[in-house]
Amino acid sequence: MSLPHLLLVDDSEAVLAFERAALSGHYVVTTAANGREALEKVAAVRPAAMLLDLSMPEMDGDEVLAQMQRNADLRRIPVIIISTEKQRAEACVKNGAKAYLPKPIRAQDLLPLVGRVLEDERRATLQGSLSALFVSAGQIEIGLPLDSVRSVLHQAATRPLPIGPSYLCEMLDLHGEPVLVLDLAKRLGQEHARPIEERKL
Repeated sequence: MSLPHLLLVDDSEAVLAFERAALSGHYVVTTAANGREALEKVAAVRPAAMLLDLSMPEMDGDEVLAQMQRNADLRRIPVIIISTEKQRAEACVKNGAKAYLPKPIRAQDLLPLVGRVLEDERRATLQGSLSALFVSAGQIEIGLPLDSVRSVLHQAATRPLPIGPSYLCEMLDLHGEPVLVLDLAKRLGQEHARPIEERKL
């Protein structure tokens, strides 16, 4: 699974270097040194979130946020304000930014904040959709929330387990990890509606 993409926007190379060092092990990062460059890159990259300074040459962060809020697609990208200017930053939060972190920033504050903002956005997106993977077990159909589905395997190679109930008698290797295979139809007392070669795990 690919790492979330962040756009870091600041006219200070020192701040950008710090943010890159703190975040690059956890996220893919792209940087911009002013507001105009930020708008170009946010439209091109469509990051998972943007970290935005306020006082910058060419275009301030306030204006970047305002332009993003006027664009239906860009409005969905969560913005975290990184600034020494508390009042301006709080005004930005009222105008659509998701969070504010005062400078000087610390890695132990930055990482959890970015994680929380991304998780909040993920939950909001899930609540706004009914995304589900439907599976059948005999005559029963069950919808699994997509956020709980790690992968779908077709005709995966399984190995028998020497012990266990009849509905939990196989395992497979998933990326080097052993995973038990639940025969849902058997567990629910249903006859399989499809032959084994058409089933998915």
